[in-house]
Amino acid sequence: TVIITEKLDGMSVFVEYIDGKLSVCSSRGNGTVGKDITDVLVHGNVVPEQLDFERVKKEAKHPEHILKRVCLRGEILLFENRHTECGMKSRRNGVTGIIHRAQAHRDKMENVDKLSAVFYELITPDIPEFNEIHRLQIIQLLGFRLPYTQTCEFSQITEKMMTDMLIKVKSDYEKHHDIDGLVLTPIDFQRENVLYPEHKVAFKYNPDGIECVLTGMEWNVSRFGRLVPVGLLNP
Repeated sequence: TVIITEKLDGMSVFVEYIDGKLSVCSSRGNGTVGKDITDVLVHGNVVPEQLDFERVKKEAKHPEHILKRVCLRGEILLFENRHTECGMKSRRNGVTGIIHRAQAHRDKMENVDKLSAVFYELITPDIPEFNEIHRLQIIQLLGFRLPYTQTCEFSQITEKMMTDMLIKVKSDYEKHHDIDGLVLTPIDFQRENVLYPEHKVAFKYNPDGIECVLTGMEWNVSRFGRLVPVGLLNP
C-alpha cells in the first residue's frame, strides 16, 4: 500500500515540543541548520504553545512516548488570497516575505496572523511498529492540520492515474493553497530524517509541456553543495 499526499508549496518548518510545551520552530535553512522562527509563529498563533494530549491519551498507541517529545515537519502557507492582502505577488513569496520582515522588525510582526501551518511528517517519537498511517493519525490527534491524503495499492499506480489525480487535486484545492505535485510514500517504510529521503517519490506534471530534444548535460552545484545534472534542451 502507498500513501499519496499533496506536495505543498510554501516554507518548510520543523517544530519541537518537550513535555507538551513548544521548544522551537525552525525553517529548513540549508537542510542542516535553519533559522529560529519560534517567536514569529507564536505571535501569529500559527502553532500552539502547548499541546492538548487528551485525544492522544484516549486514542493513540504508546501515548507515553508521545507525551515526552514530539517533533514534526510541515509547511507554512498562505491560504486563498491572503498574499494579495499583504501586497505580495504570490503565496510562497508572501510566506517568506512576512517571516523575514517580522524577524527584521520584531516590534511590528505585521501579517503573521495570516500564516497557517500544515504538517505531514512525524519525526519523533520514532516508534518501530508505527507505519505511515499511524504517524499521520498522531499528527491529527495532536490537533494539527494534515495535507490531502489518499491510499492506493502499488499495482494500481500508473503515470496516467497519477496525472489524473494531480489534475483533480489541483482543481479542487489550488484556489485555497499552492500545490507543487504529489508525494508517494510506502505505508510500511522506516522513516528517514534526511533532506532527500530514498523511500519517498515526488510526482509532478506540467500540463503546458512541449516535446523537445535533449542535446547535452551540464553539472551544477546546488545551494546544499550537491552536484545536480541540468539537461540542455532544444527548443
